[in-house]
Amino acid sequence: MKLLEKIFSIKNIDTKKVITILGIKIKFKNKYKILQLQNKELENKLKNLEIETKKFENKLKNLEIETKEFENKFDNDLNSKTKKLENDFETKLQNNAENAEKLIKSTNKTTNEYLIKKLRENNYERLLADYKLCGFSQELLKEFETLARSKYCWLVENNNLWLLYMQVMIENDCTDELECTIKKYMHFHNLKGVENFPVVANHFYKQGYTNERIEKSSKIFEKLKASEGKFAELIKGKSIAVVGNGPVEVGKGHGQEIDNHDIVIRFNEFHTEGDYAKDYGSKTDVWVNYSANQDFCNFDKNIDCKLFLWIFDSLYFRRDIALENMFSVIDKEWDIYGIDTAKEIWNKYQFYHSPTTGFYLIMHLYNLRKTFENIDFYGFKFLETDNSSQLHYFAGDDSFEAHPWHNFDAEAEFLKHFINKT
Repeated sequence: MKLLEKIFSIKNIDTKKVITILGIKIKFKNKYKILQLQNKELENKLKNLEIETKKFENKLKNLEIETKEFENKFDNDLNSKTKKLENDFETKLQNNAENAEKLIKSTNKTTNEYLIKKLRENNYERLLADYKLCGFSQELLKEFETLARSKYCWLVENNNLWLLYMQVMIENDCTDELECTIKKYMHFHNLKGVENFPVVANHFYKQGYTNERIEKSSKIFEKLKASEGKFAELIKGKSIAVVGNGPVEVGKGHGQEIDNHDIVIRFNEFHTEGDYAKDYGSKTDVWVNYSANQDFCNFDKNIDCKLFLWIFDSLYFRRDIALENMFSVIDKEWDIYGIDTAKEIWNKYQFYHSPTTGFYLIMHLYNLRKTFENIDFYGFKFLETDNSSQLHYFAGDDSFEAHPWHNFDAEAEFLKHFINKT
């Protein structure tokens, strides 16, 4: 007891209390040892974490070194390739400069400063577009004249450019340089492509510069010239049915109603045989065709027709086949009438899409009569109440997707608004 008193510094305490106190102290010591062990484990983990952190820092340093090496290599490669491109460009620039210098030495310096700029463009397409969309101007004529003064241009330019130049001179009575230009053309191109420009072909033919195709082209021009005013005369004071090839009339039985009109106008590869006549009629007074291309070849031209109406751009044949197609109707009893879309339609109405044949004819009718009174329309998209996916009422190429150059919806909206407004 004295020993316990001495150890725990207690006196006058009974045995039970002493034992309790002794147990508490022993328990505390055990927990303290456990805490020491846990602390030791934490210290070990912390050391391991420090080791891992050190490893990560080393890896990061290695990655930075590799990144730096890659950047240096990339910069070196880029500089090397850039230098090569610069050298190649300088070499080409030097070659072009030498070629330009040779060109300048060959003709007048002022003219060739203009030419060096213009020859980088497609002169024919640009000047054709100017003439089609803007018509004749002194500025346009001056551009042609400037090009024509250079022998180099006569050697390298598309021969159609010179044929267009001659057409512009003939149509606008600017004939001072015409005979000189014809002689130059004969020297550099002989009779190449003359037949594709009927206005020029007719002049060549009269001057004795001819071949079989030029003679055909000249006869087409004379027939067109002789038929001027025939269409206006034919439709004057008459009721007119303009019958498009759209499927809107299918099942409506409008055939007899169409045929009751004084004049019935149809387009391209129309059909009136068999059951088609019930909805679209059978009578045809005017057959309208655009450019006289492949669809013309496929069509049965044995029809009872009073007038063939040819729609063209600035009176030239885009393809060789068009000349033969047009010549095939020369010996028929039809009058042949032409609409120059460039001069009459494009410059007058602000419709900035590629119009259909029907659009050109409708606008031409308005130009002649200044009204749509006594004119009825059939088979056109602007008459539809719902959107059909079919293009024609007859079998064949009847998908809108097959004609991506036309915007049928925009055209229908334009015509609907224009016709209702007038």
